[in-house]
Amino acid sequence: MQALDAEIGNATALVIDGDTAWRSIVSAMLRNLGIGQVQTCPVAEEAQELLRVAPRDIVVCTEVPASAGRSSNLATLRAAGLLPASTMVVLICPDPVRVRHVEALELADACLQLPCTEHALGERLAQARQRQHALADVIAALQQGRHAEVDRLCRGRHATRAPYWVQALRLAAQLHLDRGDPFAAREMYEAVLASRALPWARLGLARALTLLGEPHAARALLQRLLDDHPLYADALAAWSELARHVRPVRRANRLVPVRAEPRAL
Repeated sequence: MQALDAEIGNATALVIDGDTAWRSIVSAMLRNLGIGQVQTCPVAEEAQELLRVAPRDIVVCTEVPASAGRSSNLATLRAAGLLPASTMVVLICPDPVRVRHVEALELADACLQLPCTEHALGERLAQARQRQHALADVIAALQQGRHAEVDRLCRGRHATRAPYWVQALRLAAQLHLDRGDPFAAREMYEAVLASRALPWARLGLARALTLLGEPHAARALLQRLLDDHPLYADALAAWSELARHVRPVRRANRLVPVRAEPRAL
């Protein structure tokens, strides 16, 4: 198959899969697509050590469902903060229902059913690479800590409805949440939701509302989101977090909520 683009030879990839044979097959596919450096490992714990040494441009991860006392590979890497915006994540799932779920919630840059073909993998990577190239200035500013520039660039894309403006606002809104500015995050999530009722934007808005001291509005939003996507793990986690923020306290023979203060900058 033809190389994905002129720069693909400089890209680095990591394949995470417990099956030695399938790991080898995916590695060969990536090399055939022109990726210069491909490394493999069987489990997320080993992947964490490799990614701490050097981030990868592409991470291909075969889903291992979460079990008692163990998170999925993807969840483990995200929780460790080892999948920055510059890394494209490809998730391979054995269940077609799970593939549709991941795609609907946009939990990865691409999701394929196991086993996948080289052609299918190449198509999805090409789409993700195109998006990464279009957002290269935003991602570079994000990586270099130029947060005001990230905000300006993403707002500019939204104002002109430039390609991938929705994805740009997603990056900026998450940055604002991480930096303790739920006002700006709320504005951006609401701008996305005015165009499309995307699950991640509904979740982000609920988190912003929680930080803004509006737990009842956040609870109502999360309830509607979970009605539509009952297995959305991040929304379930946000629901549990909200329960810790709002606890009943008796005053004058009635129950009133105790609201968490917005997180400091």
